[in-house]
Amino acid sequence: MESIQGITDGDPPAPTPKPATTPEQPTITNGTCSPSTHPNIIIAGAGPAGLLLALLLTSPSPISPSSPTPSPPLPIKITILESYPSLDHRLRATQYGVPATRVFAQVPGLLPRIRAASIESFPQICWRRTRGSQRGATDPNNSSSDSNGTGERNDEAGPGKRTGEDHEILVTVDLSVIKDHEERMVILPLNKLTEIMYGMLTERKAVGQADVEILFEHEVLGVGQAIGDQHAEGKAWVDVRVKGDGSRKEHDRGEGGAGGGEVEHMKFEERIQRFEASYIIGCDGSRSAVRKSLFGHHWPGVTFDCHLSVQNVYYPGFETHNWTGGNYLIDPEYWGLIANRGKGGLWRVTYGDNTVGLTDAEYELRREKAFEVMLPGHPKAGEYKVEQTDHFRTHNRCVDSMRVGRVLLVGDAAHVNNPWGGYGCMSAVLDAGGLAQCLRGLLEGKAGEEILDLYAEVRREKFLQYVDRRSRMNYERVRNEDPGRVVREDKLMGILRGLEGDAEGTKEFLLKTSSIEYDFTQHYR
Repeated sequence: MESIQGITDGDPPAPTPKPATTPEQPTITNGTCSPSTHPNIIIAGAGPAGLLLALLLTSPSPISPSSPTPSPPLPIKITILESYPSLDHRLRATQYGVPATRVFAQVPGLLPRIRAASIESFPQICWRRTRGSQRGATDPNNSSSDSNGTGERNDEAGPGKRTGEDHEILVTVDLSVIKDHEERMVILPLNKLTEIMYGMLTERKAVGQADVEILFEHEVLGVGQAIGDQHAEGKAWVDVRVKGDGSRKEHDRGEGGAGGGEVEHMKFEERIQRFEASYIIGCDGSRSAVRKSLFGHHWPGVTFDCHLSVQNVYYPGFETHNWTGGNYLIDPEYWGLIANRGKGGLWRVTYGDNTVGLTDAEYELRREKAFEVMLPGHPKAGEYKVEQTDHFRTHNRCVDSMRVGRVLLVGDAAHVNNPWGGYGCMSAVLDAGGLAQCLRGLLEGKAGEEILDLYAEVRREKFLQYVDRRSRMNYERVRNEDPGRVVREDKLMGILRGLEGDAEGTKEFLLKTSSIEYDFTQHYR
């Protein structure tokens, strides 16, 4: 989940993409990444999608049913351009489903490192009603409140009636049935995941296993490519504002901007520099400069009428009241997700506020009330510790095309969705995995340029047909004013309730190939 504040609502007419031009800039010096004997690729963005794509392209190809023989790493040069002075430490994704785990496993050594850093057990995901009193009541001290934060299920409660106890569990998915399976869900804050991937890339470069350069404080301004020019055929470029020497800056990783804290800058004379490559890959997130260079501000979709507050929280009451795993809270006012996200008792509390337009400070003044209603035991301020907070507006949007010539888009640079259900980063991971397969097939002579069109078409279709629709349904579910009706009428809730007590059925459901996955190696020749 990334912030995309500032994007206007509504969908203006789509402009014609501008692949052959680049913004006019002052004096441009030549970059170090120019076409050579080996193909070279520029990746805009040192986030999870960009780092993972680089790892996949510098790994031996994985064995698959359609590609049973592994091939060595590609002989390519990769340059990653990152605008910020360090990695992004905002509070974003924390869970990555089975489809993402399968992609992580394609990078030798990556999944074991992730497992070592993540929590060992994530036993369940459940949906709870936030308040068990009369609909519309807001008193967390109501006498009907459940003292231990659990409560018996009351499926027959209807609108206007008493609806069970506070925080009553409505539906549960038992994840313990795959607790030892190699493809089980990964639970790890995104900033820790990107640190692991960054570390692996720098290690590979240090020992000569990968020709990868990661340049921080290199802000992408625009992209371009030569079309119809036989002397420049096969060339694309990106113009960059160079704001530093390219090295990663160490800093305080507490609260702060996207870099995660204040960075002390040495005096540096900025310049505009052009980098050339065979392909430009936009992995630069929801505010993608690559996407804007192609499509301007046209990005079809919606902005939701809510504000999200996301915080890391330490609160002993979670353990005291037997909360575990992930807990979706259904309520028209106090809705969100509370989940165990790290070692040492770290929990992530994400909740929506139906009021938009306030300052971050004003939203944080409203947190005490929200926590009192939503957390088990109804704690007062001082009974929990908030370690870090970030604020977001959420959107569901998708570009008209994920490929324009030699420029391709991945993850949030192409499409974004609200965080309910964990589809955001998982979709980016699947995009990266799919594009790696397509580029490998092309560069190894196993596929033609048309496989890049296939990537753009398939991954966009997967988003529009499945991710967009399902994430909207997940969002509407947690904001529902009648949790009882959700249990009775929601299709997903019906499926999950039917699986309760069925270990084998649940295991099959959790491990099945998802409709958002796709194996592009089946198109190799």
